[in-house]
Amino acid sequence: MRLTILIGLLLSLVPTFLPAGTGPKIGFSELEHDFGDVRYGDSPSVELTCTNTGDDILILGRIESSCGCAKGIRGNLRIAPGSSSKIYAQIETLGMPPGRHSKTISVHSNDPEHPRTSLRLTFNVIRHLVINPDFLAGRLSEPDKDAVFDLRATNHSAKVIVLKTATVNSSEARLIPDEVVVPPGAQTRFQLSVRTKPEQNQAHVKGVALIETNDALEKILPVRYFIQFPKKKDVSGRN
Repeated sequence: MRLTILIGLLLSLVPTFLPAGTGPKIGFSELEHDFGDVRYGDSPSVELTCTNTGDDILILGRIESSCGCAKGIRGNLRIAPGSSSKIYAQIETLGMPPGRHSKTISVHSNDPEHPRTSLRLTFNVIRHLVINPDFLAGRLSEPDKDAVFDLRATNHSAKVIVLKTATVNSSEARLIPDEVVVPPGAQTRFQLSVRTKPEQNQAHVKGVALIETNDALEKILPVRYFIQFPKKKDVSGRN
């Protein structure tokens, strides 16, 4: 009897370890979403499912994005264990250059292990029309001559695109030929002529030529230029 009681007392002094709760735990249907090829001007969207895989209430806090693409939450900010909400994200491609892009959405929550979760959106912008080069640099042999640049326009759309006119601030510009026709899926070479009026002792001029097209989404295409003038001779005839 004494032995039984002693063993019972010893067992009662041993601490009992119960399995602890996991608390709130955030999980997503995908941490990276690739939209693939996106036409310039399109606004693709995606809903990313956020699930509470823990055993306590998950509370969603701030949602930040590097692109303004996180549009909001569809569902409850307080997510019960086993329940879900959705984060709605949409990409705006207007004003973006062609090529691959990667944007990040950061979701803050009360998950003790992952208080900040990063989601990545990747996509490849395909523009209707791309003009190369988009920066022009040249040097004139005489100050009163026109600067003429060689360019090429590539049409990524399914319709004919026409370059109609070119304008620059405080100067004159024109396309050669006057209208540049670019068939679908093709590339057309053309020239841009810029007439400059250098002021006294002006070494160079820079600006932006605006090329007008018949495309509904890309009505105006900017092309930057830098033109260097020849040095003027002084009275003695030296450079």
